[in-house]
Amino acid sequence: MTTVALIVFPPEAEVSPFEKVCGIPLILRHLLVLREAEVRDAFVVGELGEEGKSLVLEAERKIGVKARCFEADQASELSEALGRFRRVLVIDGRYGFESMLLKAALRAGEARALVDGDSEQPEGTPRVRIGDGSAEEISPYVQGPYFAGVALLPAESLHRSLRAGVRPDDPEGIVTAGAPEIVDLAEVSPYDPERRRPVKPTWRFLSSRAEIPRLRKALVGGTQKRTLDVMAWYVHRHIENFLTYLLAETPLTPNQMTVITFLVALCVAALFASGHLLAGALLALAVNVMDGLDGKLARAKAMTTKVGLLEHSLDLFYEQSWYIAYSYAAWKASGGRTSVVVALLGVLLFDSFARHIYMQFRQATGVSLSDVAPFDRAFRRFDGRRNIYSLYILGGAIAHIPWFAVYVMAFHAFVTAAVYLVRAAKHLRNIDLGRSEAP
Repeated sequence: MTTVALIVFPPEAEVSPFEKVCGIPLILRHLLVLREAEVRDAFVVGELGEEGKSLVLEAERKIGVKARCFEADQASELSEALGRFRRVLVIDGRYGFESMLLKAALRAGEARALVDGDSEQPEGTPRVRIGDGSAEEISPYVQGPYFAGVALLPAESLHRSLRAGVRPDDPEGIVTAGAPEIVDLAEVSPYDPERRRPVKPTWRFLSSRAEIPRLRKALVGGTQKRTLDVMAWYVHRHIENFLTYLLAETPLTPNQMTVITFLVALCVAALFASGHLLAGALLALAVNVMDGLDGKLARAKAMTTKVGLLEHSLDLFYEQSWYIAYSYAAWKASGGRTSVVVALLGVLLFDSFARHIYMQFRQATGVSLSDVAPFDRAFRRFDGRRNIYSLYILGGAIAHIPWFAVYVMAFHAFVTAAVYLVRAAKHLRNIDLGRSEAP
């Protein structure tokens, strides 16, 4: 075993470990964030009581993170437990953050602490006094950049600190005793393929309960993807962020949101197949907004899972069911034109081909095709996707020419597939030659 997280709740903390952030108790949220960062072992230090200990001990069964609790006077027991690990990810439990912060700390390397010189934080947030590039003191009363609440230390360093009398419930003392090198968060902020942009992790020091709504707003705002089509960017994201902010405090889980969206989407297909094209088109517009909520809820609540990735498969299923059902109604309305059937086959083939190219590129490079170069980002605004096709579907329903909408969708799908193929081949060739344009 290599890395263990040490989550410390000092006695002077103003916010309880059980205070809910985006509907999740803070202590449980920390463990969920660890899972997202692929850290599966944790030690929790603080006055948690029986309720807290039970919650922590249940974490392995419920979320896959093995956690143990320690009291402030159990320094020797904690030191012994650390013996199985090489590195310790020290986390101040008074902070709220997303998993990208922990990934940044792991990326920064051993014997390093994260600071942020460009962040708006509440009064009382600990700062770091730096000497020779290392942390000399962490306190709200010193001058220097903000301490981001996370440091990666060698386990041996923590052993020495505990033997020297540093209290297990003193996160600032633990980090300072390790004399870690200071790393600015902006220097190690990684590219996030889910959000299609380099991400400076969201974090906030919870100096009081009043900071929790501010943290929630920041977490929801941080879920936004960068490169989207015109409908998603100029219309959907504002509605999605508002709804995500409201839903984040409810018990609704991202996977439940996925199921609800899928069921409503099937109703759209049923409306199309039965000839209720306008009603189906309007409901499709609502589904397009709903589709963005599960991912944003997952990132805001720190509940991203491998199972959740199946959402993309469900998207493919219901989207193509829309195209088939709408084309069936268009075929009937056209008097049985063979060209409508041919156009439908074009939509299905070219749309699937474009999706596969996009997914293969991301699998090969770790970067979305639409993020590689300015042309790709510009084309992404208008490429053939469900949001754009839904406008064609709506227009065809209003004008009573649904077959024409199918023709336009087929043409747009062909152009998208062709552009994707050419651009992906170009970029992959550049990678082969060592001239990658990836961010």
